[in-house]
Amino acid sequence: DVHEGDGLAHYARACTDITFRFPFGEQELMGIAARGNFDLTQHSEGSGKDLVYFDDQTKEKYIPHCIEPSLGVDRLILALICSAYAEDEVNGEKRNFLKFHPKIAPVKVSVLPLLKNKEALVSV
Repeated sequence: DVHEGDGLAHYARACTDITFRFPFGEQELMGIAARGNFDLTQHSEGSGKDLVYFDDQTKEKYIPHCIEPSLGVDRLILALICSAYAEDEVNGEKRNFLKFHPKIAPVKVSVLPLLKNKEALVSV
């Protein structure tokens, strides 16, 4: 989603959202704002420090612009889990599992006990 006009914060020159299709609907995963030179101008005025950059090649002075990526770790992890969720059927029985890409998988090999033969573990 690209925000324009009244959808922008007062400091933003442009803003866009990266969205993800969760099982419960499409939601924002990340925002990216082009903040212009607002942040450094405000900091310069508040601190009294000159933050003007001089470009030796063009002989121009300017205050650099900032790009602000905003990403929530909780949403990112939820998106990873939702992407990895898988279902299949083995011998007529459905099972659910997480099928992470090998670069993301925290464990490469796993040895798990058979739960069906231990009623105390299955009934939890």
